[in-house]
Parts: sequence; structure tokens; C-alpha cells
Amino acid sequence: MLACIFSAALLALGYREKRLRWIVASVLVTGVLIAASASCGGGSGGGGGGNPGTPTGTTNPVVNVTINGVTQSVGVTLNVQ
Repeated sequence: MLACIFSAALLALGYREKRLRWIVASVLVTGVLIAASASCGGGSGGGGGGNPGTPTGTTNPVVNVTINGVTQSVGVTLNVQ
């Protein structure tokens, strides 16, 4: 965040007119602050409940691969721990 403000200040220093320099710096800093505040959307905690993920165990899925119209099926062993 501080790096963005510093970059905006350096960019603004490139403008010759003092008033234009302050306008550019103000707009850039305001934009960075708005973006930073929007990205820090405070969440309500909690969560829970959703998808518990892949169940543990072993399964044997079949993977089908087709290349140039030729299909090949390969059985693999998938072990989830």
C-alpha cells in the first residue's frame, strides 16, 4: 500500500505544473485507497458447513484419452489420505 502511494508521488513529480501534480497524486492515492478498502472486505467469520472435500479411501477411476481419433482407456488407482 505504501509502495503504491510512493509510486503515485513519484509519478506526480514528473508533471511540471504544481497544480496538475497535486491533482494527479490525489486521484492516484484516492484510487489506491478505494481499491484497498474494497479488497479488505471484513468477512463475518464462521464459514463451516460447505463441501467437506474428497472422502478418504482408494478408488479406481478409468481415464480415457483420445488422440487423432484413437481412444485409449487406462485404469489408475487413486489413493486419498
